[in-house]
Amino acid sequence: MREFQEIRKQVKELSEYMKLRDANSLNEEVMNSKQVMELLQISEPTLIKRETEGKFPFKRFGKEKRYLRSEIMKYLKSA
Repeated sequence: MREFQEIRKQVKELSEYMKLRDANSLNEEVMNSKQVMELLQISEPTLIKRETEGKFPFKRFGKEKRYLRSEIMKYLKSA
């Protein structure tokens, strides 16, 4: 059962990766946490707070997070 859950988790991560890859192939920039913090000139705690509030949607791949630049820019326009 545990192996099945692990395989399921990996398939889900692969699916999310493929979505981001497809977005990237459409000239959609995919950013990591450091890039988002540099762009917005915010600290890591602030970034985490915005994620928790649902303001910065992200996808997790293992321990890494990825963001679509368009989602970050949408937040900036609405702020």
